[in-house]
Amino acid sequence: MPDVEILDILSLIMNPRLLLLCAILCLPFTLQAELRLPGFFGDHMVFQRQAPIPVWGWSDPETAVVVQLGSDTSKAVTITADKTGRWKAALPAQEANAEGLILTVTSAGKTITVNDVLVGEVWLCSGQSNMEWAVSASLNAPDEIAKADFPAIRQMKIEHLTAAMPQEDVKTVWQICS
Repeated sequence: MPDVEILDILSLIMNPRLLLLCAILCLPFTLQAELRLPGFFGDHMVFQRQAPIPVWGWSDPETAVVVQLGSDTSKAVTITADKTGRWKAALPAQEANAEGLILTVTSAGKTITVNDVLVGEVWLCSGQSNMEWAVSASLNAPDEIAKADFPAIRQMKIEHLTAAMPQEDVKTVWQICS
């Protein structure tokens, strides 16, 4: 008798009307996109000075997105997300600063706040294994670590990832040299 029960369950699951009903009930959840930024937009990040500042992410499709860096509302940029919810803004270039700014992204009543954002020099470093050498493995490590108090130096590390296709997002955290 168990074989009959399995067939009854399978026929119920494969019922086209039931599948259509499930699809209709799930549709509102698939249409709602959460306002978000790529993972490397985070507290203590650094933007390149003297260059337009690109900020991008995802939101509800075809909604307005307001992006602002610092308290000067005249430099805020408003753009509209495309049909898939993707958007990209270019904030005006800024000179280097030593005081952290606040990056805000607002859309459809939702706001993302990124704190302590600096504008300065951004260096991308890659290479062989020596690029991952930790200070803790260095000569005189305790002394070097104790003296490391450079709050304007920020770092993030993107973990190794093997992928067949380019990735849209990464997870990382910005760290202050202290």
